[in-house]
Amino acid sequence: MREASNRQQWLDRYTKVAALAHKRKLSNFGARILKKVDNCTGSLRARSKKQGVLCTITLEEMREMVYVGYGTPCPYCDRILTVANFVIDHRIPMSKGGESTPENLQMICRTSNGVKGSLSEEHFKTLTTWLDTQPEEL
Repeated sequence: MREASNRQQWLDRYTKVAALAHKRKLSNFGARILKKVDNCTGSLRARSKKQGVLCTITLEEMREMVYVGYGTPCPYCDRILTVANFVIDHRIPMSKGGESTPENLQMICRTSNGVKGSLSEEHFKTLTTWLDTQPEEL
C-alpha cells in the first residue's frame, strides 16, 4: 500500500515538471517516466553487480535525480532532457572502477552518452573543449 501511495506522489510530481518541458498531452507521461526510472535502476544494479562495482543508489534517489534533471539542458550539449532522450551516466565509468552511487551518476542525453563512451567526465570535457578550438571543417 505504501509503495502505491509513493508511486502516485511521484506520478504527480513528474507530471508537473513535464508540463513545463512539454507542450503536448501528458496522459501517459507519468507512467512512462516511472517505468523508465524503474528500468534504469534495475539495469544499473545488474550491470554494477556484473562489473563488480558498488551500487548504493536507491530507487527514491534515482527518482529524485530524474525529477530534478528533467527538462533541463544536458550538461554537455544543451539538449533538453526528456523521457525520450535521457540516460543515466557514470561520471567515472564502471569500466574504470566508477561506482553506481548518487555522487557518480548524472542525467545526460543519449547522444552525449554515445559520444562520451568510456571517457571520464573530466576527460570528456577536456576533449570537447579542445574540439571547440578546432576548425569547423574538421
